[in-house]
Formats: sequence, structure tokens, C-alpha cells
Amino acid sequence: MDAAAQRRLDAYFSDIGDILAHPLRRGSFATYAMGLLGAAERKSIEPIAARACPDPARVQAAHQSLQHFISRAPGSSSSGCDTVVLARSTAFMLYRSLWASRS
Repeated sequence: MDAAAQRRLDAYFSDIGDILAHPLRRGSFATYAMGLLGAAERKSIEPIAARACPDPARVQAAHQSLQHFISRAPGSSSSGCDTVVLARSTAFMLYRSLWASRS
């Protein structure tokens, strides 16, 4: 990713962060969205959490934290689907705007 793309990504996540407000929710959203954007084949919560956690002893806790964000985020529906839709649509939009134009 070039510097301009990184600035656009940072600005977008900053805007989403303003909506999410709490630092832990902001971090969870960024982890999930970047996991969806990443090159790894598996895009489910467990492998995303495992890739994002630098301490192997804390992977299970990272998975639980991310699962909690997705399924019980304040302001989302009881299933958390609003949060998932937001993260997935963000990943799609970012992919298109940051990388697709290069192919």
C-alpha cells in the first residue's frame, strides 16, 4: 500500500472511530476490517484474531474479545449483524478504492 492509500485508510478508520467512540470498539473494528482485507484465505473471526494477536497465549482472549464486538456491539441489532455488515462493506469499499484500481 502506498502512502496515499495509507492516508485514505487512516482517515476512513478515523471517521468510523468517531462513530464507534470507545477505544476498544475502535480497535476491534479495525482488527476485523483489516482481517477481512488481508491476504489470508480464512476470513472468520478465529483466524483473524489469531493473526492479529502477537502473543500466542492471548489468542483465545483476542478471539473472545473480537467475537463479543461482532455479536454484542452497542447500537447494533441483537445478533450484531449491523456491525458485521459495516465491517464487510468497509472491507469491500477499501479493497475497491485502495487496491482494485491497480489491477
